[in-house]
Amino acid sequence: MKLTNADIYNTRQPFRKLLAVKLPVKVSLQVIHLWKKVEGPLAEMQSVVDKLIIAHGKQDRTGAHRISPEMEGFPKYAEELGELMTCEVELDFSVVMLPANIEIEPFVLLALEKFVAVEGQPMTKLESNN
Repeated sequence: MKLTNADIYNTRQPFRKLLAVKLPVKVSLQVIHLWKKVEGPLAEMQSVVDKLIIAHGKQDRTGAHRISPEMEGFPKYAEELGELMTCEVELDFSVVMLPANIEIEPFVLLALEKFVAVEGQPMTKLESNN
């Protein structure tokens, strides 16, 4: 499935939340396999983001590099970050069907809507093309 880097990057925290939810063993394994397919591209993107922060931000007292909107390099950082996030990636995966009785925050499901579906709910057009 074609996704943008932003589609993948924005799943970091929601995946962590989903990975912490108690699920049936079969579904848990499917979630783990899906996470393993996503974490490679995520690590690559984070590496690029870190390099952008180093290139356009400043080092703080602790030695960590930071970027914020008031910094001189921020406009260039934002431009390059936007370019990175709009790039498309081909990711081969199957949508994971979650049980209908799952208890998880709506923002998690919203962020993962291209990766998971809930039993008994119609799949979106994008998911059904996978």
